[in-house]
Amino acid sequence: PIYPINLATGVLLNSAVNANFSEAMNPLTLTTATFTVQPTGPPLGALVLGSVTYNAVANIATFTPTSPLTGSTSYTATVTIGAKDLAGDALVAGLIPNPWTFTTAAAGLAPGAVPLGSAGTFGIMATSAITSTGFSVINGDVALDPGTSMTGFPPAVVNGSIHINDTVAALAYTDLHTAYAFAKALPSGTIISAGADLGALYPSGIPPGTYTSGSTMLVQTHLTLDAGGNANAVWVFQIGSSLTTTADVTLLNGAQAKNVFWVPTASATIGSNTTFSGTIIAGVSATGVTGATFNGRILAGAVGAGTIALDTNTVNVPAP
Repeated sequence: PIYPINLATGVLLNSAVNANFSEAMNPLTLTTATFTVQPTGPPLGALVLGSVTYNAVANIATFTPTSPLTGSTSYTATVTIGAKDLAGDALVAGLIPNPWTFTTAAAGLAPGAVPLGSAGTFGIMATSAITSTGFSVINGDVALDPGTSMTGFPPAVVNGSIHINDTVAALAYTDLHTAYAFAKALPSGTIISAGADLGALYPSGIPPGTYTSGSTMLVQTHLTLDAGGNANAVWVFQIGSSLTTTADVTLLNGAQAKNVFWVPTASATIGSNTTFSGTIIAGVSATGVTGATFNGRILAGAVGAGTIALDTNTVNVPAP
């Protein structure tokens, strides 16, 4: 797939442009010379300044403009035959249009990722206490500040560094507060009624954006975060009270865990033996019920004595 899709309209001005390939590509051949965006002609306008990155896991090349696109303008995106796969073969014509065109909205920006600062380097971080029951595995660093109580390690394992009441943890504590305040200050997005099941509301997948509940937010039915091919798609869930999940939260079409943010004012509880995607930035506490897997981060204690309670959980910090 491509993003924006061919002939799309109303594209937000800070959108990235993505091409998803059917096989692994040579990243050295994916540059601003082979992946271009420019105003639609004839003749085509000046090349948009930007940068190109490649996600080797999802086979997605992303063109990110240096500055927002111009409103109410048609653009043409092109991936040239200079882009080659790992065998050195050039692109061939396929079912997906190349080049393709899209038209921007008159105005409007998509929400950006929540800036985590140094807190983003941690798999789990709390401000009061961390406990683990069973054989939890943290694939990332751990921070605790200003609290000192960390129990259950071992048998729980940390495949990273542990920072308790040191200068690194203190800076992460400050950055956690900053990230929480930033996320809460974002304009309200799609309103979610108190206690509504996100999975039931969006059975075909929830698109990128900001979602706001003045009270609780639930995931009782499998929820898919669908990026539609946009590797830079961002989700922010502003939750007035607590988040509770009893079903999986998974990613589709280029969505990345690093770009998903769950921000409950109180607590987050992630259900037994489920898979969860994204970073939790909890005002107070976070709990992993037995066997839950977190593809993201657990950061707790932005506004209160933050605790994290794990029970045979796995936490996988997303790639930056």
